Amino acid sequence: MKNIILIIIGIALVGLGFFLGRTSTTPQTTATNTPTQKVEEATPSLADIIQNKWISTEDPNFIRTIQKDGTIVDTYTGDPKATDSGTWEIVSDISDVLPEVPTFDGVSSYLKVVFGEETFYFAIQDATPKTLTLINLPRGNFLNFKAEE
Repeated sequence: MKNIILIIIGIALVGLGFFLGRTSTTPQTTATNTPTQKVEEATPSLADIIQNKWISTEDPNFIRTIQKDGTIVDTYTGDPKATDSGTWEIVSDISDVLPEVPTFDGVSSYLKVVFGEETFYFAIQDATPKTLTLINLPRGNFLNFKAEE
């Protein structure tokens, strides 16, 4: 057992010496912005992901459009009177407005929707550029959407 530990320590010291030797002799350079440099793309925020036109997978006539300007529009194909528009925002804590709502595994963000005098909260269960799953609170029913293609 002692031999194995000594071998591991020896390998680690040789590796450390090699690493230190290479970095100490590496010439200093300055970064330049050349066309060959790879630029990392920023990961889209949850707000960016949910901004889309979403079609219900249970009833394709129900469409929820979440817009960048903070507007949300619910429509029902074939019934122009069933159109409702309001505002939306993502919130992380709803315990003060819905203290009786249980927590859901994996949910840390909520969609707050205001239509006129009515305010609705939805747990954001899943959000990708192609799918959106909301949990209607406090009822607990799931709303599943797919992005309009």
